Amino acid sequence: MTATGPSLESILDLVREEHERQNVKWGADRRDLSLLGWHAVIGEEIGEVATEAMDDCPDAFCVEAVQVAAAAVNAVRNVRWRQATTRGA
Repeated sequence: MTATGPSLESILDLVREEHERQNVKWGADRRDLSLLGWHAVIGEEIGEVATEAMDDCPDAFCVEAVQVAAAAVNAVRNVRWRQATTRGA
């Protein structure tokens, strides 16, 4: 923890860990999700962040925010993979 709060590295470690949890739970190979599918996944997670904000639960808010970040990372990785394989086909 720094004078301004947790370090960026520690937060990114949380996102990395959540990314791995999501891959175990849902599978690392979610290539069948469309952009709208990823929008739905990320939107659902954002809805959970909003709920925790409205309930004024900072710890739960942070957990949900990390889940949003990890889902966004998974979405970008998936979309970029599909673009690369489409170009190479």
